[in-house]
Amino acid sequence: MYAIFDIDNCLSDDEWRIDKIKKEEGLTPDEIYKEYHALAPQDTAKNLDFVNEDHADDTIIIITSRPEEYRKQTEEWLKKNKIGYWKLLMRPKGNHKPSAELKIDLFDSLGIEPEEVTCAYDDRSDIIRAYRKRGIWAVKLAIHKFENLIGEGYAK
Repeated sequence: MYAIFDIDNCLSDDEWRIDKIKKEEGLTPDEIYKEYHALAPQDTAKNLDFVNEDHADDTIIIITSRPEEYRKQTEEWLKKNKIGYWKLLMRPKGNHKPSAELKIDLFDSLGIEPEEVTCAYDDRSDIIRAYRKRGIWAVKLAIHKFENLIGEGYAK
């Protein structure tokens, strides 16, 4: 069986860097989130009991909307915080799909059946709904009220 986890605001406390998300008009999504993503290695890990205890017998899959260019820093952060995983799926370069659609596409790329997933954890309601629509049991796991801070559009 598998368990799926998001990172930002699910396993890492990103609240301190939310204000680094740029709000100026005319910026690309990569420009909007550049500083936010660059600071991610400094996040404090939280909710590790869900990974290490509640899902100790599951194969862990990390599906994040962080861009692929941050893979090395993300892998180092996961290792530093002793978060073991089988696959780390990230936003491909140039992909600006809404996060809910992206995460379903990334899941589908694995060739795993929804009934093989014990649970998927994410901090966003739109992503929880997308997982459930795909037939995956999903639960909201949030460190802070992310949606109240920047909304449910393309993010992280």
